[in-house]
Amino acid sequence: MSTHHLRPIICSILFLSLAFHAPLSAQQILGAITGTVMDASGAAVSDATVKAVNVATNLEVTEHSQGNGTFVISNLPAGTYRLTFTKPGFDTETHTEVLVNGNRTTTVDGALKVGQVSTMIEVTATPLMNQVDTTNGYVVDQLTIEQTP
Repeated sequence: MSTHHLRPIICSILFLSLAFHAPLSAQQILGAITGTVMDASGAAVSDATVKAVNVATNLEVTEHSQGNGTFVISNLPAGTYRLTFTKPGFDTETHTEVLVNGNRTTTVDGALKVGQVSTMIEVTATPLMNQVDTTNGYVVDQLTIEQTP
């Protein structure tokens, strides 16, 4: 065999060896969760807190919903997450077992229900009733007497 015929064979072997040694592209290990937060009537809930917690590592990422109710939590390591939707005046909604895969986006929508509204009343005035002794009277100032019909 002449060197003229060996040159294409050597080039082919060299090309194949370089092709197999080329670095492979890395697998994507980050994913995302997206969705929309709505109330019971179907209206968008803006500024709701959306918290994603990785069940295995306790990694916690918090985002807020936009004016149209949408949210995006990106760059999450692949794994299983617990997703919690909260907003004052609404009951908290939790989704467990939300699976995030690398290079994929998982969609989870939240539907918040109106919750219990608690009211706290703080009284700072002095009571007029005398609860210490058995007398029935108390002192009334002149302004109260003048404004009484």
